[in-house]
Order: sequence, then C-alpha cells, then structure tokens
Amino acid sequence: MKEKYRSVGLNYDLIADQYPDLNEYEEIVNAYLEDEFFHEIEGMLKEEDYAMAKDAVKGLYILAGELHLYPLYESLLELYEDLE
Repeated sequence: MKEKYRSVGLNYDLIADQYPDLNEYEEIVNAYLEDEFFHEIEGMLKEEDYAMAKDAVKGLYILAGELHLYPLYESLLELYEDLE
C-alpha cells in the first residue's frame, strides 16, 4: 500500500495519520476526482469566464491540500496563479 501511494507522489504516512481508514480515504479521493468542476474548467476557459474558473480551481486546490494530494495541489495552484 505504501508503494502504491509513493508511486503517485503521495506521502503515505501523512495520509495514514489523518485518515486511518485508507479505504474510506480512497472513496473520498475518488469522489473528489469526479467533481464536476474538473470537467467544467476547460469550458470556462474557452468561454473566457476566468472569474468562475479561478473560483473553481481555488476550491479544488484547497480540497487537494486537505486530502494531501500534493502533486495535484501544486498543479492546481499553478493554474490558479495563471488565472490570477
């Protein structure tokens, strides 16, 4: 299990400390990754609705941080900074 998390750039120990039930954690992450904003950001950018895209990305990067999905967090933060 540790190697699975490390292979995608996640800190297993940090996650396990905060989320002792890793099956529940993975369910939460899967639900998060299915968030409609991930699918809608491209459309927002095409429509030049940068304010809405910025709000969506901000919410997504906050949740990524809380879930310790740091590679995704960093990518979303870069996108947010670009929108800023």
